[in-house]
Amino acid sequence: MNNLQGVITGRFDNTYEAYEYVLKEILKKKYKIIGDGKISYESRAFLQLGSEDMSKYFQLKNGEIIFLESLEKYGDKKNSIIKEECEYIYDTLFNLKKLEKAISILRKNKSSKKSIINIAAPPKPRNDKIPPCMTYISFRVINNRLNMSCHMRADNAYRILLADLFLGQFLQEEASKMLNLKKGQYYHIIDSLHMYKKEVPKLFS
Repeated sequence: MNNLQGVITGRFDNTYEAYEYVLKEILKKKYKIIGDGKISYESRAFLQLGSEDMSKYFQLKNGEIIFLESLEKYGDKKNSIIKEECEYIYDTLFNLKKLEKAISILRKNKSSKKSIINIAAPPKPRNDKIPPCMTYISFRVINNRLNMSCHMRADNAYRILLADLFLGQFLQEEASKMLNLKKGQYYHIIDSLHMYKKEVPKLFS
């Protein structure tokens, strides 16, 4: 399954299975790409997931994306980082209507390869505390299903990856509703999949 050195790959139908697999792989292989003193392990990743219902994990309410799942098991009781990311994503995709613009391209031409959203590009939303880990997403309609690729500049394997996998698929689900299509495949690409030194012992506690 891992044909490229330092790259974690896999195809999954369940998001939790994907997450657990990634943690086991990064610990087992002890991938290391750069010499960042805070990082214990770092890899790259290309994950493919099938269609899964995201309504039990997220809801849109009063101008917010609300993550319903607890990350306490993975070291984040307040989900503070993912809350900031959800605010950033909501402002960029919904308030700035970037999602609607991308979907309008596919409404006009379902075979288009130009339905792309640059999330990190200006104008900045109200929440500029962090640069988004999610940098861009793209949509393709294949066999009358909406496929989505989500490109991450970075992802924390221990605390944040699971929530980002859910968040990406949630955005795919919302886009599918707008096009009145079923969800297709979801692709999650990460340039820096990392784990900090202080987090490694927690996985064995």
